[in-house]
Amino acid sequence: MGTVERVGGRAKSSGIALTTVCLVLFLTFLDTTIVSVALGNIQSELHAGVISLQWVVNSYTLVFASLMLTAGTLGDRCRVPSKSSR
Repeated sequence: MGTVERVGGRAKSSGIALTTVCLVLFLTFLDTTIVSVALGNIQSELHAGVISLQWVVNSYTLVFASLMLTAGTLGDRCRVPSKSSR
């Protein structure tokens, strides 16, 4: 129990996919944290209010999410087909 054998390298590709998703999620959290930490400097340099700072965070998150979706779509379209699908 605990070991699963897969045929045709399916387990390896599932592991790579899981690792990629975890890495992307980590990068998303890291980028949002960086923006949140920079809010203090943004507020003092630009004399911005709370509403303006909310716009900064929301616009950054929206642009980052859009780029991630675009990159995922391009990755699906441009991927190299596996040997089993040929």
